[in-house]
Amino acid sequence: LTLSVVLRPLVPTDRLPWLPLVAGLAVHDALSRVLAAEGSAWTARTKWPNDVLLLPPDRAPVEEVAGWGRGRKVGGLLAEVAHPARCAPAVAPEGRDEAAVVVLGIGLNVGQERADLPVPWAGSLRLAGAHLSPQDLLVPLGSALAARTAQWEHDGGDPGAALLGALRAACLTLGRTVRVELPGGGAIEGRALDLEPGLVVEADGGRRVVAAGDVSHLRTR
Repeated sequence: LTLSVVLRPLVPTDRLPWLPLVAGLAVHDALSRVLAAEGSAWTARTKWPNDVLLLPPDRAPVEEVAGWGRGRKVGGLLAEVAHPARCAPAVAPEGRDEAAVVVLGIGLNVGQERADLPVPWAGSLRLAGAHLSPQDLLVPLGSALAARTAQWEHDGGDPGAALLGALRAACLTLGRTVRVELPGGGAIEGRALDLEPGLVVEADGGRRVVAAGDVSHLRTR
């Protein structure tokens, strides 16, 4: 399933970096519901900044993959501002016509068999025991996205305690030792501590907030 959703969030432009995490949480919510409805023991989690994973039950014979553990990537998100807001960056727009136009792209692996997947860390809902068509996901995804973006707007763009708690609980990256490949080259390794919405990493005796990068979950010995 691939789709694009046009959003006009009623939050200040300088709070838009939270959107991929909020949207990822919505996808997590929707997949959690459909997995439960299908009787699957797999669980949905997010991986900072824009991946959605499925985790097998503890005793399932699923091999670890370097950088991903036993999780399997089932989806990803990409948000792009298509038109700027008509108000100052720190001001919440009064109406949708003043808000920034954001195109949110979502891709999910729904019905693939193992041989159809391009990399070892990829997975699908079918392989997790959920036999659905792409169309079956549209209503759950739309409902979850509407609910989470409304909650985010109600919080004014900075997630309140309930939303931030849900973002933290869903994110498999937090608490892990990670390696972050930085866009400009180089990398840092350390323990992922929090979301701001950048990833807060404790490394080399200090704390660093990473705005973007490719994250690998390192196996601790």
